[in-house]
Amino acid sequence: LAGIETVDAATRSDPINVEGIAASDPDLIIALNFLWEEADHERLSAIAPVLENPELVDGTQIDWREPQLRIGEVLDLGAAAEAVVAEAEQSIAAVAAAHPEFADRTITIATDYPETGMDYYTVAGGTAEQVVANLGFAPHPAAEEFVEETHVSDELLGRLDGDVLVVGYFDDATREARESSPLFQAIPAVAEGRYAAVDGEDPAAGGNAIWVMRRGASALSLPWALETIADVWLADVALD
Repeated sequence: LAGIETVDAATRSDPINVEGIAASDPDLIIALNFLWEEADHERLSAIAPVLENPELVDGTQIDWREPQLRIGEVLDLGAAAEAVVAEAEQSIAAVAAAHPEFADRTITIATDYPETGMDYYTVAGGTAEQVVANLGFAPHPAAEEFVEETHVSDELLGRLDGDVLVVGYFDDATREARESSPLFQAIPAVAEGRYAAVDGEDPAAGGNAIWVMRRGASALSLPWALETIADVWLADVALD
């Protein structure tokens, strides 16, 4: 960051600092995979050209390599962008090689929101499924069932089962209620010690890796997220 004049410490939960961006008088605004509201796009476009990802019909994230290469092309740093992608690919391969126990196993990742309940994260063809595939995990047959509707009702909790089950929580009360539920306790992955709980609000526990799998995969974040999943989330999961 030494060469960056201004660093805004806002998080993804904060509104876009349009005034601060305008004050920096940019020639280009890079907002790959970030702008959700048309109003934000219009306000930023009034300041400078905005580089975004192309809109995808099914709402999934484009391959993480493409944004990096697009930035390199626009900034006339194509060779440097390719080098960054190659380095990331090597890091990803190294994490997978260090964990052969994941190869061809299935993993379910879900999030349990306080207000809406359990949400299936690694749906078939989704970004999260693509992320864990980098670790060698095989597609989960049940993931096809949640492509259209990701909510997991109590009657469907058994479909969360896999060789590994990871659930992200955002407060202690939600986790305690879920883990005390007999229906949840009956899931084989939970009963047999192949379950991991992740605090989605705690960066030290790797909570930000949940966001990486949703919309934040990049040449910098993805190697970190995979290390976090393998060495933090799944550190105590009995697969062998």
